[in-house]
Amino acid sequence: MRIFSLIIIVAALFLLMPQAIIASTLSVSPGKTTVPIGGTISVSIRLNTGGDAVNAVSAFLAYPADKLDVLSVNPGSAFGIGAENSYGGGMIKVSRGSLSAVSGSVNVATVSFKGKSAGAATLSFVGGSSAPRASDSSDSLNLGGSGGATITVGGQAAAPTPKAGTKTTTKPGQPVATPDNSVDQLLISDIAAADVASGSATITWKTDREANSVVEYGLEKGNYFLSSTSETLLKQHKVKLQSAMMLPGYKIHYRVKSIDSFGSQVQSVDQEFQIPGFQIKVKVTDEKGTLLKNAEVLLYSDPQRGITNENGEVVFTNVSADKHLVVIRVPGSEKTFEINVLGAATSQEGNEFSFKVNPVNNWYEKTGLSQWIIFLGVVAVTVVVMGIMFLLLRKKYKVMPKAPPGNN
Repeated sequence: MRIFSLIIIVAALFLLMPQAIIASTLSVSPGKTTVPIGGTISVSIRLNTGGDAVNAVSAFLAYPADKLDVLSVNPGSAFGIGAENSYGGGMIKVSRGSLSAVSGSVNVATVSFKGKSAGAATLSFVGGSSAPRASDSSDSLNLGGSGGATITVGGQAAAPTPKAGTKTTTKPGQPVATPDNSVDQLLISDIAAADVASGSATITWKTDREANSVVEYGLEKGNYFLSSTSETLLKQHKVKLQSAMMLPGYKIHYRVKSIDSFGSQVQSVDQEFQIPGFQIKVKVTDEKGTLLKNAEVLLYSDPQRGITNENGEVVFTNVSADKHLVVIRVPGSEKTFEINVLGAATSQEGNEFSFKVNPVNNWYEKTGLSQWIIFLGVVAVTVVVMGIMFLLLRKKYKVMPKAPPGNN
């Protein structure tokens, strides 16, 4: 019976071994801080992999939009591939990837907030957050163990922005600004991007009176590190952008500004355009070479999503010439691959990629019962073997009955 109990324990451990330990956590640093109304503060979103190695992270951070405004979200350097970077309406979404495994405590992004109204603003990570392992793309994130932060908004409001047409002075004893009510706010309209090509684009817009022309642009929303300016006062504005960073497949974020002769200034919200990129084809088969239809294919860092057709193929357009991650999802399996898109490919074959995955076709594997079936099989075989051994031993050592008294 001791041997039988030991076998049962070993079988139970075998059942539990494949279950992954959820180790990674997200946090906000500092966990508690204050900001005055109208003031700004920066916090960092951090990932601690807890000993795991991951190749991507998604941090979905909820914040109270009635108390805080997000000014910018700047990703850290640990994950070099950008998949998503958006904010507004009480939600910040940052998704990043890496071609090499990342482990330890790293900075995912730095968020700049502006105090809006008094009160305690709680930041918390919500569903959609994840940290896929580099080994098998399974999620390592312990969302329940991840910690947010509390930002207390209070204090005096920042000084209001002077009204359009305001005249300023810095003489001692005189007011900082006196409004000129004869000047209306400058208005902007009809913002558009034209002649978009590799290395250049033309931005146009209109203002209701003559003003100068400024375009600020970059690769991410809120991070405009390049600019082009014309000081000529016009109503019809036209600025040409030229930069070596404007490569095929890249999305360019920009905003336009104008200032008139009265000092009235107007600035647009974030705009974007995409430079035409390359077309790639992804083909998915199983281990036997059978074409797989309806497989989900995710392409990062653009990102794009597609479903394979009856030929097991999906086509993506406007892809940049760079290294990308391809995630293929089929029933019961998810695999991550790396591809290198060649911008100088002379034919479509130069950007075709084939991958093999192993979908789960058995109902018991799809429902997660495979481990239980193995466990019960081990128990059944053990019982049968022990029963046979017991019968053999009983037969071998069977005691012969004693002869009746008086018989020789």
